[in-house]
Amino acid sequence: MTRGADAVTRLQPSNFRLLDAQGAPLDLQAVLARSTTATVTLATQYAHAGQTYAVWVHAYRLPEEAANRARQRCRRHASKNSRGTPKAATLFWCGWVILLTTLPPTQLSAPVLGDLYRLRWQIEVLIKRYKSLLQVEHLRAKRGGPLALIYLQGKMLYAGVL
Repeated sequence: MTRGADAVTRLQPSNFRLLDAQGAPLDLQAVLARSTTATVTLATQYAHAGQTYAVWVHAYRLPEEAANRARQRCRRHASKNSRGTPKAATLFWCGWVILLTTLPPTQLSAPVLGDLYRLRWQIEVLIKRYKSLLQVEHLRAKRGGPLALIYLQGKMLYAGVL
């Protein structure tokens, strides 16, 4: 952000402190709990190292069945790690996908940003699948050598054929 680049990232509200337009701490959970729409866009601020940055939060409410699956996973994970019952706030966040961006909504609207984020996730799943099927991490050549480059190009060609 200090060098002029824009960013889009998934936000974990419990790990990130946002400020409202006046510079007061923002209670994002309270704002989203009052919302009746599927998508919420908020102009907020983020303070770091003495500087304040304008950021936008785009919150997407998950469909009820997807939110319930996420809550069930959260409960299973907590049970598996002997933490008991998850907090109510944790279960609330299971019903939302929250993205933080430095791009104003006039440049990139909330629906477009949500679509791009979902597409990015599909690409990551595809790359993970290719890495697993092609065993790219098992390089049969010395790292940095000419044979390694040929080997990797062969793997990429094979991935393209698949």
